[in-house]
Amino acid sequence: MSTFTSATIKGLIKAHGYPIDIAKNELYKFDANPYYIEGMGVVDLLEKTIAKLPNICFKLPYMYLKERSDCLTLLKNKNARICFIERFNLLDNAICLLKDFFDKSDREEFTFEEWRKSEDRLEKKVDSSLVLKKINILSDNRKTKLKLMQTHTEQKEFIYAEDLCNLKIEAYENLFETLEYKIDKNLTKKFLEKKKIKKLYKHKDVIDCPDIDAFKNELKNNGFLGFWR
Repeated sequence: MSTFTSATIKGLIKAHGYPIDIAKNELYKFDANPYYIEGMGVVDLLEKTIAKLPNICFKLPYMYLKERSDCLTLLKNKNARICFIERFNLLDNAICLLKDFFDKSDREEFTFEEWRKSEDRLEKKVDSSLVLKKINILSDNRKTKLKLMQTHTEQKEFIYAEDLCNLKIEAYENLFETLEYKIDKNLTKKFLEKKKIKKLYKHKDVIDCPDIDAFKNELKNNGFLGFWR
């Protein structure tokens, strides 16, 4: 989930008058959480954070719910409202992850936030063979997320990040329903009208591939050509 989408969600919740504590998204990371004390585990850190900020809204990778039953237990005991938000376009997701985390040598002079907004990141190309490997991994992960979501929450379908990023009011209605908030459609419409939709890039401009048609054919054979833009 992008910084833009996260900020939009938090802003809309606040605009409705619901209590919300604003903080960084990735509070499960020790270096991003001001309440971290050396020796703390993730669950202890989240428990302390929720105690300090009972109305906090933050992002948590699904693996913490999958691999850490104590993390899921904590959230349930705190009556946390859990909402699964997923990237629909796995090709976009693969490219984004490879740009940000595969080779960090070209972003050493940036903070992560600076890198995300930089021209260097925008112009960086990713290896097509790595994209195919990553998109297959993400496809398998999606199946795991779906099972996890349907097993441990009342949510039956993902809310897609692209719909939120494209400011579709229906997506925010679904989000609010999942979080058990009542939504004011007129307020939401006016709030979203003030935001700008980000222009999408073309995949051929960001993938390093000697034969783009052959790459697209591989996407087709794996059932991923529908993500091509």
